[in-house]
Amino acid sequence: VNEAYRHTRQDNFFKVRGVSLTNYIYDEVCEHRFLGNAQTIGLRHGMPLETGDGQMSSQITSGLRRELIFLVLQFLGEEGLSTTLHALEAESGLYFNQQYFERLILHGKWDELEKYLSMFTHLQDNRYSQKTFFEIRKQKFLEALDSKDKHLAVDILTKDLRVFKHNNEHLYLEMTSLLALEDFRENEHLANYRDAETAREAVRDVLQKLIQANPKFLNKLKFPALRESTLKSLIGQSRSFHRQ
Repeated sequence: VNEAYRHTRQDNFFKVRGVSLTNYIYDEVCEHRFLGNAQTIGLRHGMPLETGDGQMSSQITSGLRRELIFLVLQFLGEEGLSTTLHALEAESGLYFNQQYFERLILHGKWDELEKYLSMFTHLQDNRYSQKTFFEIRKQKFLEALDSKDKHLAVDILTKDLRVFKHNNEHLYLEMTSLLALEDFRENEHLANYRDAETAREAVRDVLQKLIQANPKFLNKLKFPALRESTLKSLIGQSRSFHRQ
């Protein structure tokens, strides 16, 4: 069966242009992991294994999908394709890139930060998520005030922060009162606020702890250990195999 399968793969190799790149790579991962097992044939193009155990088939397919995504993530990172890399991290929901998240904080990319975060958790999920979104929007509000952009500050207060009013109305009213001050540092609780850069570093530390404590990020904070350029090596080995 393996010999017949090898020849079949040789024929199909030259027809790969008619198959999507994702399906092609998926086939190569399947072959790499399961070659030597006649049931490999059932894995081609996501076909279920003929084991009579639907749950086992689903688990194997899911495991392969996960491995494939991590291989592609590694490849994108090595190639410097950062936009596509972070888009796949977010869309797959498999890996939350803390370094990328922290860079967005330190550069004040608040909208991009929330967009990335929202692919992994939502404000209503739990108290950790709620606190995370609040800290982001609060810092965004304070920076608008510090830059004397009252119009933006009002917009953030009424659209982004208003959702927290029912949890702590006193805090919301206190933040509203900051709009009337020439410098929000006149508020005793904000007297030690230096500048945006210093505040962002403090926010980064707070958010890092919240993310690590949040069960929504369980098993999503550590990238698996992979050999360098695994995907390239895998496809290279497959091509060498087909030429035999």
